[in-house]
Amino acid sequence: MMGSATNLLDAGPIKERVELALEKADRAISEGRDAIQGLRLSAERPDDLIRSLHALGEGLVAAQGHDESPAFHVEVSGLPIFLCPTVSHEVFRIGSEAIRNAFRHAHASHIHVHFQYSAADFSLAVIDDGTGIEPSVLTNGRGDGHFGLAVMRERSTIVNGELTASSEVTVGTKIELKILAAHAYGTS
Repeated sequence: MMGSATNLLDAGPIKERVELALEKADRAISEGRDAIQGLRLSAERPDDLIRSLHALGEGLVAAQGHDESPAFHVEVSGLPIFLCPTVSHEVFRIGSEAIRNAFRHAHASHIHVHFQYSAADFSLAVIDDGTGIEPSVLTNGRGDGHFGLAVMRERSTIVNGELTASSEVTVGTKIELKILAAHAYGTS
């Protein structure tokens, strides 16, 4: 509805400011929802993180309509292990951002989320076959008014993780977070 209101404004700096403010408000609402969902992550089962991100993706499929939405798939390799609470929280936030961005910007026909639990490390990858990310955005970590990659990278450093983003325009994007086992599965 607010987006419709901006259509009434003439193109120019005022319209751009209003659109930027609306985008920031939308992001704040989204982050608030993510935070609430993150609080609901239970420490009762090691697969709660998987189920939460799967539910997020399925919710986005339902919101777009099954005919217009990309196919969404979650895969798990290895036996899910309890992650440190801080790690679980940050992985949820990074995964949420990557999944939302894939649905919002990629124009993909497939979005795949892969969890990998191993003795050496934990990794989460969000892969799409969409339009890809402009090389300048990958290099700078952000685009005009978009801070998703930069925020994901900041969050990955909180948990001593390494976030990599690879993309080819018209081929798709892969966002991958790797955290060494000592940091992922410890008791911090």
